[in-house]
Formats: sequence, structure tokens, C-alpha cells
Amino acid sequence: AGKRSLPDSDKAILDILEHDRKEALEDRQELVNRIYNLQEEARQAEELRDK
Repeated sequence: AGKRSLPDSDKAILDILEHDRKEALEDRQELVNRIYNLQEEARQAEELRDK
């Protein structure tokens, strides 16, 4: 089945959803990086404490 063309209103909604999805992925990546950095800081603090 060929892809039927969508009405402009549906295209606009899809564009908005795609934009939101990209923003959510970027936000998620930022959180993953923050968690990683905090875990690394905690590990280093524990190493110093245990010396």
C-alpha cells in the first residue's frame, strides 16, 4: 500500500510530535550524563574517604 498524503493539520501535528520526541531524547541524554557524572564524583569521594 502506498503512503497516502496526510492533511496539513496532521502533518503539523506530526512535526510537533517529532520535535517533542527529539527534545525528550536530548533531555534524557542530559540526565544520563548528569547521573554518570554524579556517580563518578561519588566514586572519587569514596576513594578519597577510604584512603
